[in-house]
Amino acid sequence: MGAVFLTSLLSVLIFFLIPFQKNDTPLTPQYSRPAGEGAGTQERDISLSSLKKHLRRRYNLFWRSKVRLLLVCGEPEHIAAIAPGLAEKQWLEGLRTVLIYGGSLSSAPDTGRLTALRKLRRSRPLDGIVLALDERQTTAGTLDNHLRTLEQVGGALRWQPPVYLWQVTDSDWSQDARVTQTVGALFPARATPAGVERQLRAILPSLRERGMQQLCAGPSHDFLLRFGRQLEKQGISHWKTLLTPWLTEHLKRVPLRGLMFSPSLAPEDNAAGHEHRWSAPAVWQGVTADCAQARGVRVGIPWQRTPGVTLLALIALWGAG
Repeated sequence: MGAVFLTSLLSVLIFFLIPFQKNDTPLTPQYSRPAGEGAGTQERDISLSSLKKHLRRRYNLFWRSKVRLLLVCGEPEHIAAIAPGLAEKQWLEGLRTVLIYGGSLSSAPDTGRLTALRKLRRSRPLDGIVLALDERQTTAGTLDNHLRTLEQVGGALRWQPPVYLWQVTDSDWSQDARVTQTVGALFPARATPAGVERQLRAILPSLRERGMQQLCAGPSHDFLLRFGRQLEKQGISHWKTLLTPWLTEHLKRVPLRGLMFSPSLAPEDNAAGHEHRWSAPAVWQGVTADCAQARGVRVGIPWQRTPGVTLLALIALWGAG
């Protein structure tokens, strides 16, 4: 009786589950496209295929357990501010981290492209989504629209990655020569509005101290000091109010993992033949270090595994009875 049960269980596992662990499916999806969009989408699909080949060549066949995949979304100018060149290259790679161009969240997501993206790594398609925005977009209406689109992205991926908000701040003069660092807060799994307020207040002393040091080193290097004053004056209360609906009503479905701030980054000078190289600047270290341990949310049960799960349950009941 026990041998029959174990044999049946093993057969079901092999037939239903193992085939879907493979990632050999071509990345180019077959789906209809609106007129005029076919060429652009096809180019992006080809770019994902080249990314898979690049990662296999650079990190060998086990790249899926070694590399962090981040989807960078937002309006084109905001994505360019935190990841220069990403829109043109579609993906950038460096220090075991890949940035993938996600485009705007102001409209419905490209489900065909997300389907292709899901095939890169089925078990966990993405380690995180970075949403770049500026101060003008930090309104309740805009954030609610983005949150709804993020849920659609998670549905298409069958996986809801943790989200990092990234506000691009304005500066009337260049900050490129300034020593850069991560500025922001990383939230726990059960973040609360009061907790966000405490975390943002906790970074104020370091912003003042490092800001004064940088200002003494260069009169134009005033980002940290200026931003710290803005954050203390109105930024903390603004973000606490803005994030309250997300943290109290939607956190379990769409994990909010962090809130980052930076001025626009300078374009990188890549050598010929390495157009997808990314230096992983210091402002990204908070996100890249955290996303490796942050947890996403599984969305639904893939239809391919439903028969297998059902049969496993029946076999388990049969074996127990």
